[in-house]
Amino acid sequence: MRHFTLLLAALPGMLSGQSVLPPSDFLEQVWAHHPVVQAADLIPATADAQLQAARGAFDPKLAANVRQKQREETLYYAEEGVQLVAPTPLGLDLELGYYQTDGSYLNPELTTPAGGQLGAAVSWDVGQGLRSDERRMALRKAKLMQTMSTFEQQQAMNAFTAEALSAYWNWFDAWHQARVLEESVAIAEQRKRAIVQSVAQGDRPALDTLEAGIQVLNRRQLHLGARHALVKETARLESYLWNELGQPVRLQPEVIPVALDPAHEMLAPEPAPQPDWLVSHPYIAAKQNQLAQKDVELFWKRQQLKPQVAVKYQWFDAASAFPEGGNWSSAQSALGLDFAFPLLVRKERGHIAITEVEIATGQWELVDLQRDLKLKSGAARSAHPIIADQLQVQQQAIRDSEQLLQGERSLFDAGESSLFLINMREQYFIQAQLKGIDILHKLADNRVVIQAAEAAWW
Repeated sequence: MRHFTLLLAALPGMLSGQSVLPPSDFLEQVWAHHPVVQAADLIPATADAQLQAARGAFDPKLAANVRQKQREETLYYAEEGVQLVAPTPLGLDLELGYYQTDGSYLNPELTTPAGGQLGAAVSWDVGQGLRSDERRMALRKAKLMQTMSTFEQQQAMNAFTAEALSAYWNWFDAWHQARVLEESVAIAEQRKRAIVQSVAQGDRPALDTLEAGIQVLNRRQLHLGARHALVKETARLESYLWNELGQPVRLQPEVIPVALDPAHEMLAPEPAPQPDWLVSHPYIAAKQNQLAQKDVELFWKRQQLKPQVAVKYQWFDAASAFPEGGNWSSAQSALGLDFAFPLLVRKERGHIAITEVEIATGQWELVDLQRDLKLKSGAARSAHPIIADQLQVQQQAIRDSEQLLQGERSLFDAGESSLFLINMREQYFIQAQLKGIDILHKLADNRVVIQAAEAAWW
């Protein structure tokens, strides 16, 4: 995962003072301390542990056994042995042991020289285990899973980052809409007070007081709805803020989102991706890694169509001869051969067919995933300039509505307009601002869709 140099060491203090919280600072704080991010950082550790466990199948093993039977003064038998077995990644198993036996009723096959017997053996499956076996297959899959863990971490972080940014822009939208409606309530209340004074002086009819009061109530209602939405979105945003001690951070009322104009500048189109951006995409790489693991399984299952042919060669000699160099030509040896082969191999062929179907299914899923990511990226990139044009048109509409409102106010002050027209012009201006905020929010969400589809953060 990409790590950024944190500029927010004092963020808990910053959140208690008046300050702007840009999306970049918010995202850095989320990546630094959120529990989901901390959990995602542990995914490679799990893969490392699985690799260590797979390598453990090749660990040398030391074993010892003691068997003895004695009754009164008679030793029936006594068997003692120490053995070291060392599996190798080549499929060879190496054995080294020391054995000593004694007793009046000992099995003659187990008789050893008086000083004990040293033995060594090499066993090898030259049939289906010649090129692969379960231990080697598990090791190869564990190595692939170690690479896979990085892609899984990026996948988790990609989805989580998109959710966090979506929460930020929802909060941005709710805060600015609440601010616009709060200003509209203040203007309506100020006008109501002026109308009441004018009515008291006999300059206006008393009915204007009722109309001005209704406007105040309507705008208060809208403002309360916006405040309710802001409370919800603030709570959602707070769920992403944690400090270095693993404690949730509350967002103080003085902390505000980025202003409208800087936000517009931040939402420029993403640079065009590299032509081969899908090759390094974590979703694609993870799917390809899964197919590679299936290929390892398929290779091993095809090896099981071969017969099991286990060859074992043993050498043993008196332990007393070892310090003196011994007589290797007189040492005893044994050669063993085990053979097994199911005549119909239906189980093996069935397992191969299942894995082949899984691989074919995975390949089609990979093709569909590539197409889906291309379409998501392409659609969002095509929509971005259209939404940007919508925003420019709406900004012009806001400017025109404001100019029209100013003109209507001048006429109202000169006594050539009515309260009804003033309220109507203000309502147009308020709606134009709210729509502009919605379009800007839509532009921000579309940029997040582009970044998520292309995994632009990794």
